[in-house]
Amino acid sequence: MRCAASYGYVATLRVSMSHGRMEAAACATRPAQKRGMDSARTARNVRRLVEAGKRLEAGKSVARAVVNDSKGAVLKRRNASASGQRSRARQEDNQVRRARLAYKRAIEVSRTYGKAWQALASTYSTNMRAKRRILRLALTHVRPKHAAFLQHALAMAEYESGHFADAEQILDEMMIQYPSHSGMYTLLARVLLARHRHQQTRRSHSRNQTYMKTGVQDHSPPIPFLDRAMEVLEQGLMLDECKRDPMQKIRMLSLMSDVQLQRGNEDEAERCARAILRSRQGENSVYALHQLARLHGQRGEHDQAVHVLEHAKSCAPRNTHVLLALAMAYWKCGGERDLHRARRYFERAARIQSHGTDIKLLHAWSIFELEAGRNPRRARRIVERALRADTNDAMLWSHHACVMRALGQPAVARRSFQRALKLRPTDWKTLDLWSELEWSLGRSQLSESLTKRSFALRFNARGEFSVLANALTDRYA
Repeated sequence: MRCAASYGYVATLRVSMSHGRMEAAACATRPAQKRGMDSARTARNVRRLVEAGKRLEAGKSVARAVVNDSKGAVLKRRNASASGQRSRARQEDNQVRRARLAYKRAIEVSRTYGKAWQALASTYSTNMRAKRRILRLALTHVRPKHAAFLQHALAMAEYESGHFADAEQILDEMMIQYPSHSGMYTLLARVLLARHRHQQTRRSHSRNQTYMKTGVQDHSPPIPFLDRAMEVLEQGLMLDECKRDPMQKIRMLSLMSDVQLQRGNEDEAERCARAILRSRQGENSVYALHQLARLHGQRGEHDQAVHVLEHAKSCAPRNTHVLLALAMAYWKCGGERDLHRARRYFERAARIQSHGTDIKLLHAWSIFELEAGRNPRRARRIVERALRADTNDAMLWSHHACVMRALGQPAVARRSFQRALKLRPTDWKTLDLWSELEWSLGRSQLSESLTKRSFALRFNARGEFSVLANALTDRYA
């Protein structure tokens, strides 16, 4: 197809969908130096451009329909056990392949059409490497003035892949090019919050590893990601787009509440959550209600947390995060009737998650059955269900060891403790639990060795050996 622009004309195509009918309009302007060119040739090339636009929209429509029909194909394939379910999963995989082919045909028509590239990348929801590669390739073809949403999609893909530094770099460049893009500020705050959490985990692990090898504690200062996240959100709240769009303001206030809670400013976090609830659009915000209940729980106000979460449940009855928080709040209330309600909400959340596996939910439910329900057999079934979904979770293996100890199988419990420590060698809580097991079996020498390792990790500073010595003396005197 030869484009009209190759003959010195600029053609603009507008395609609109109205009541199932497609209207195409093309306008061409002739430059001064080409005024003598044949008008019939001009009309023919403009007509070709219109037909290409129709094919592009038709290819997008087919691909969009196929993708909508194939949602959840990868998740269902992982959990398919019967042959009929696996057959259905294969059919849905074929639909995803058809969608990719349709989008590729659309891109062949126009390589500068960014939405087709973005739609093609969305079909690789589980293959993040391919998704990032497609989006980077798209940025080399799409015009810079139309590349903002592709850069945002690439930053989101990097964030979902755990490449937080790359996502932050892309968003920093976008802040220079598009300073009024409010969605960019929200995503950048999420990236900075994730980098803070990742830094905390890595510093804790690195500090323990360094102390185990050299006996010297790491005193390097942390990077203030939370301070920058607050600056970004405060800048975003000042944008005109944020002032016009109440939902965007609610999203930013939600992130500000989370950042303030991470900084330890509980009053500021509560102020942000209540500001969301006072707005007309956010009066039933599940996130704000969940955050407010979390603050009540940290203060020991479990009855108020239950009241807030019941309101959140009435707004979103199938939200598993709310149901899990409600089960935990009833558990902390401690009454016999409250424990029955907690079990009921654990079961309801698990039924909603029957198509997938929520590791956090199953782990909490198993702990509840072991500690509050006094039902180790049921706790074992639940934790083994979680382990079938993820065999590399050290906390699950540590809890599995506690369950097997309660069932009177110390040999199995010891193997689970060993596996947990293989996955996370610096977990002093697992060492404590294993030490208690060996102490109950009369193996005091091994128990003392494990306890020393645990206290060395817990008090990994040279000035705290007196605390370690006193604790060991109290235990083994």
